[in-house]
Amino acid sequence: MRLTAFSDIALRVLLLTGAVPEGEKLTTRAIAEGVGAPYHHVTKTVGRLSGLGLLASSRGRTGGVSITPAGLDATVGSLLRELEAGLLVGLDGDVGLLVERVDALLDLLDRR
Repeated sequence: MRLTAFSDIALRVLLLTGAVPEGEKLTTRAIAEGVGAPYHHVTKTVGRLSGLGLLASSRGRTGGVSITPAGLDATVGSLLRELEAGLLVGLDGDVGLLVERVDALLDLLDRR
């Protein structure tokens, strides 16, 4: 299974923000540098993760991005289910077995 660049960046952003001490915030520029991704891609990713409730972000001089308790509890499987929702869209033929295998992989990624 090949991840989209968006999902790859999202996983790296969550890992980075999860490693920051509680109460500390990172700027999106610092996150972009930390994950090695373009700033504009990171801002889009942070916006989506904030919308999912996995990150908290605030603007201004004292603003920044931090991980939420839901973000700390999120599994790789749950994140990929949300971000890669169209993973099998557009495939022709009988994809029942493929869907079953992808579901099994995501279930495995849900384990802690």
